[in-house]
Amino acid sequence: MLFKNLALGFLLALNAYAAGPQLVLTLPVETKLRVPQGVADTLETWVEMFNSAKDSHSSIDIEQFYISDAAGEPMEEVLDAIKAAAGRGVPVRLIVDKTFLKNQPEGATALTNIENIEVRIIDYTKLGGGVQHSKYFIVGGTDAYLGSANFDWRALKHIHETGIRTQDKHVVSSLQAIFEKDWDRAARTGTVQLAALGSSPKISKAGSLHFAASPVADLPSSVTSTVDTLLSLIAGAKQSIQLQTMEYTTSVYGKQTRWTELQAALLKAAERLNKPGESAKVQVLLDKTKETQPGVKELVAGGVEVRAVEIPQYSGGPIPYARLIHSKFLIVDGKTFWLGTDNYGRSYYYGSRGVGVVSSDKKAVPQLESIFDDLWTSTYAKKL
Repeated sequence: MLFKNLALGFLLALNAYAAGPQLVLTLPVETKLRVPQGVADTLETWVEMFNSAKDSHSSIDIEQFYISDAAGEPMEEVLDAIKAAAGRGVPVRLIVDKTFLKNQPEGATALTNIENIEVRIIDYTKLGGGVQHSKYFIVGGTDAYLGSANFDWRALKHIHETGIRTQDKHVVSSLQAIFEKDWDRAARTGTVQLAALGSSPKISKAGSLHFAASPVADLPSSVTSTVDTLLSLIAGAKQSIQLQTMEYTTSVYGKQTRWTELQAALLKAAERLNKPGESAKVQVLLDKTKETQPGVKELVAGGVEVRAVEIPQYSGGPIPYARLIHSKFLIVDGKTFWLGTDNYGRSYYYGSRGVGVVSSDKKAVPQLESIFDDLWTSTYAKKL
């Protein structure tokens, strides 16, 4: 297998970007989990970024799985900030996924029929056979956020989410190219205020951050696929692997066969890295609701230590689709990480739109390790 677009050795030796990527975090309220020093809050970061767009010379481009708001909840502040930017003359473009609209219809209406805002709906079942699962936005063509958090009030208060904010030219231009690609073929809805910007921007060369995306068959030629990136990182691990995801599965929707590409890589790494008498060197955190998915037992049997996390229910009562760990990242040797929007399953890499970055930033890596270790050693995590 060739990973011609990704030189792992180069990535491991990268120096920190001058400004550095900013890790962003949501911790479920009413837990004892801690925010590492220097890590930003998701809600505060989003609002600050949208408020930074001052006039028509700026722009806001958003690609989201869906939008879900509730009265009195933090997503209201985010939507108000976007509307306020549009009121200042900032052109806003939003793409949401068609498949999920039946579950969250407000995703198509929350920002429609507003001057300077155009919403388009993309049907990824016709493109990759999956969904538009990425969660990112770009402000002014220079400042970008991507991560696990959906535009969902629960993601800002009741779900464990991680993201990254960056001005890295390679990441921003890559995200812009993905956005333009999806924008051009998405269906318009509501009152059309803006025209598409046209051709995709030129993607800058990778510097301290490396961009990766999914699905494999629907990427600009210079963009590395997420699955190849993850396989390369796992194969290059010399000491340890720490993986956090909401779900991990080898099942393939509608088929009896299993997808074992990542499974085989993790099991091979465990065989290579584990030493007699020492703790497992390949560690996986997933949400308790996903602990029985196909492939998890096989990981445990192969020497991977898996812990399932159960976040306690909110004191105000049960909240559907909340109190979960939803973060998606991989740390290798305590030196390099991938952080993105894909769960660990074939459909995310081969059928759905997802985005992510690889970084060896000397500040961000230990911060992400601290986020992982805090959950790993918490009373919420149970060894399988």
